[in-house]
Amino acid sequence: MHKKNLIFDLLKNLSNIEDKNSQTYNDLLNSLTELVNKDLLESLLKSKEYKNLTLASKDFFELKTRYSNYQEDYSEYFDIVYYKYKQIILNKLFPDFTQVKNDKFESFAIFPITNHHLFLVIDWDDVTLFRNLSFFHLHGYPYQRPKSIHQEVAEKIFGNIDGFQIDHINHISFDARRRNLRKCTRSQNAANRRPYITNKTGYKGVSLRKDGKYHVDITIGNKRKSIGYFDCAKDAGIAYDIYARKYHQEFAKLNVPDAS
Repeated sequence: MHKKNLIFDLLKNLSNIEDKNSQTYNDLLNSLTELVNKDLLESLLKSKEYKNLTLASKDFFELKTRYSNYQEDYSEYFDIVYYKYKQIILNKLFPDFTQVKNDKFESFAIFPITNHHLFLVIDWDDVTLFRNLSFFHLHGYPYQRPKSIHQEVAEKIFGNIDGFQIDHINHISFDARRRNLRKCTRSQNAANRRPYITNKTGYKGVSLRKDGKYHVDITIGNKRKSIGYFDCAKDAGIAYDIYARKYHQEFAKLNVPDAS
C-alpha cells in the first residue's frame, strides 16, 4: 500500500508540472518508471483520467496562487477530489487496488460530471433527490435538468427559495453539501465573494493607489463606503474585516480572520 500511495503522490506532483521538458518532470518520470511498468505508465499518461487529474491540479494551483489567504475555503473540497482520483488512477495501474476508506470522505456522495474534470459532492441523504446519477456542467454549475444541483438541494433544505440566491460558503459550485449552502439575498451573496481576479493586493476591498497608499472601501447594501488609506496592505485588509464583521455579519469574507 505504501508503494501505491507513493506512486499516486508522484503522479499528482507530475500533473502539476506544465513544462514536460523540465528536469523536475523528467526526474519524477524516471522515479515512476522504477515503480510502474513502462507500457502501463505511458498508457496512463495518455488517458482521459490522467488528463482530468492534471486539470484538477491546475485548478487547485491557480486557487492557491490567486487566493492564498483563503485556503481553508477550498482545500477540503480538493482533498475530496484527490481522494477520488486516487481510486480512479490507481485502478488503471492495479485493477485490484482498493483504497483504504477515509471516514471523513465516505460520508459524502461523490459523482463524476460528464463534461468536467471536477466532481459533484453531496450528502448521501440527498442522492434520492435525483432521478439518476448522471450530471453535467453548465454555466459554472453541475446540473440535472431542469435545475442546478444546488437548487434541488436548497429547495429540500429551505423550501421555497423564490427571490433568494443560494450562497456556496466555500465558493466551490461543485460542492452541494448541505453545510456548504445557505439562502441569502443578492447583497449577502456578494459579501461572501473573494477578491476579484483583477485585485492585485490579495485583500478584499483593498486597492493600491499610484502614491503607494492602500485604499479600503466596502459595499454596504448598494452603496460603497470609503474606510481610509493605509501604508500596509495587510493593515488595510484588517480594516476591511472590521467593517465586514459589523455590516456583513455571517456573510463576511474576511481577509485575516485570526487578526480581526
